[in-house]
Amino acid sequence: VTGVQTCALPILTAFDGLGNISSRTVIFTLQTNNIWPLPYGVDWSEVTDLETYADVVDGNWEITPTGLRTTQVGYDHIVAIGDRGWTDYDVLVPFTVHSIATVDPGSPSGGPGIGFLLRWNGHNNTVTPGSQPQQGFLPEVGSPTPFGAIGFWRNPGAASQRISILNHRAQEADTTPFTLNPGTAYVMRAQVEGNTYRFKMWAASSNEPAAWSAEYTQGTNDRQPTSGSIGLLAHEVDATFGDVIVTPWGSQKAATPTFDPTGGLVDAGDAIEVSGNQDGAIHYTTDGTDPTPLSPQAEFGIPITEPGTVTVKAIQYRPGRQPSNVASTTFSVNAAPSVAAGADKTIKPGE
Repeated sequence: VTGVQTCALPILTAFDGLGNISSRTVIFTLQTNNIWPLPYGVDWSEVTDLETYADVVDGNWEITPTGLRTTQVGYDHIVAIGDRGWTDYDVLVPFTVHSIATVDPGSPSGGPGIGFLLRWNGHNNTVTPGSQPQQGFLPEVGSPTPFGAIGFWRNPGAASQRISILNHRAQEADTTPFTLNPGTAYVMRAQVEGNTYRFKMWAASSNEPAAWSAEYTQGTNDRQPTSGSIGLLAHEVDATFGDVIVTPWGSQKAATPTFDPTGGLVDAGDAIEVSGNQDGAIHYTTDGTDPTPLSPQAEFGIPITEPGTVTVKAIQYRPGRQPSNVASTTFSVNAAPSVAAGADKTIKPGE
């Protein structure tokens, strides 16, 4: 199937365990062959249509001035970002938990948590066979598990707050104690490289720790997926997720971009050439900050528009490689020369 297909169902009826029923006409639009670029970034302040940048899997969400927020506390609120073809990547997201539900830490909830589904491929038919929509997340005969690992903070019981990685069977594979305080800003980061999954979390007011909080390598014979998207997971918490940064990952770095000219004096209106690899994506800044996937991409050079001193920085992303080192240079920028329109009337013919 290619292109865009639209299917209208006359009536879609939904009902819950309390007997509440709601019916409405729904139009489904399927657009195939879309590929999400990597690197990828989401600045929620620029998002007006959530479904353009992400896929709401479960729960109600809203875009607020500070990010993407759950509108209710409940079970497994999930927003998927990315492509099921993504293999190795690094994801970084700031977040704040506003409140935590008081729930039974036993089955089925397992206590509150917040984090990432890694290599997410969508629910399958396990857990409750035949359910619509599907609810399964466990291994299914003949198919890979819907996810490779879950990295998250969790509180499965009194005095047991911790950061954990669950393997593709939803079994805890590695853990370290970590106390999360509602109202405090945190940052979480995960990496997927081959069969290895890594996760860490820290207070936004502190420096990023060098060590990973939890790390796990799947067995080569396990039926985990080899690729998949990212799921933002808010389970039994009211939380806001900040801007999302996803970059390729690998054992080697991409080459550092090069500038031409490498510095010196230029005119406002000039464009600085920046070079990298043919399969690379170069992003840049001109305000002295380090570039990210949310920064402009240097497809036709880097425009210099303002006179004065300008610091230009650039970074290259390539498939299967870590982001390059940041290249940086400084230019002194002349004001753009002004040219009067029309002929010089002080010059007479024949002179």
